[in-house]
Amino acid sequence: TYEAGEFTITSKSVTDTDITIASIADLVYTGLGQTPSPAVQDGSTVLVVDTDYTLSYVDNINVGTATVTVTGIGNYSGTKDVTFDITLAPLTITADDNTKEFGEVDPALTVSYAGFVNTEDATDLTGTLAVSRVAGESVGTYAITASGLTSTNYALTYEAGEFTITSKSVTDTDITIASIA
Repeated sequence: TYEAGEFTITSKSVTDTDITIASIADLVYTGLGQTPSPAVQDGSTVLVVDTDYTLSYVDNINVGTATVTVTGIGNYSGTKDVTFDITLAPLTITADDNTKEFGEVDPALTVSYAGFVNTEDATDLTGTLAVSRVAGESVGTYAITASGLTSTNYALTYEAGEFTITSKSVTDTDITIASIA
């Protein structure tokens, strides 16, 4: 009499020592969810996402440490977390050059931004922008500087501008020259 037995193949856990999950290089902040797909291998066999495993992400938008969870499916089971860092995006705040004629009131001082991502703008920064120039009213060039803003997602760099005071022409309508007797 022959009686059949059962041969059971169980799923292999993604936490087994011969399952390797590639590390993920640092990514620069983009303002969007970052979804890198690390290579997953069972020995020399490359596993396929959505066939052998799925990926899910936590804290993958803002600067800091993000986590991707590899969850086995089909012939694989279990979960394993891999972390990656999202680093600051560079943002330059430049004091705009400006000018006035000697004796006039200073015009409003402004700045320009370069480096915002994903339609972000100055409202995404914290702090209070302060723009000022070196004091002086004589004809010449004075530095304009900006400061005061901060961000958790941008590495801010401030660049100075120039404020130029030009000479006033003696032919201006508000210059009077007395007649000579």
